[in-house]
Amino acid sequence: MATLITHGLAPLAGGGLIRLLSGKKLPGDFWRAAIACGLVPDLDVLAFGFGIPYSSPWGHRGFSHSLTFALVFSFLVASLGFASEEEWRRRWPALWPFFFLTMVFHGLTDAMTDGGLGVGFFVPFSQTRYFLPWRPLVVSPIGVHGLFSRYGVEIMRSELLYVWLPILGLLIVAAVIHHFRRLSRRDLRENT
Repeated sequence: MATLITHGLAPLAGGGLIRLLSGKKLPGDFWRAAIACGLVPDLDVLAFGFGIPYSSPWGHRGFSHSLTFALVFSFLVASLGFASEEEWRRRWPALWPFFFLTMVFHGLTDAMTDGGLGVGFFVPFSQTRYFLPWRPLVVSPIGVHGLFSRYGVEIMRSELLYVWLPILGLLIVAAVIHHFRRLSRRDLRENT
């Protein structure tokens, strides 16, 4: 799997992108929900404690990494978490795709690793596990024991190079777009 750091960073970056492009402040509940959607698929590691093997559809990178799970979980987060808040009542359907894509990104980064059994994107309809054709990420151990070693440095280097820097580049582009939009709106107001 990719590290929990990367799985938590992606939704923060995505939320930052929304914040920059929309110009709207996002509530704390949004950020907590986004991080939860980025991390919750890996709760499937608890299955090991119940004797469920990795290769099971209910094991690691199985159902909780599937598109079906992402669709249902993200809908519940968006509808139950935001439909009751006055400000978000009309907007929660727009949050659903964001939370869904956050969870899909989790699976995609896991499918970019060089280890494990692949990701069950289509569980429960298919038990087949998939990797992407391009797998530049060094697989992270389950737990933190291997992260504080020479191997951990390789893991973090691969995630920095292939996930964090592209996300940072996207945020910089969004910040530049946001800046020029503000300038053009200000110029428009001043010239009218």
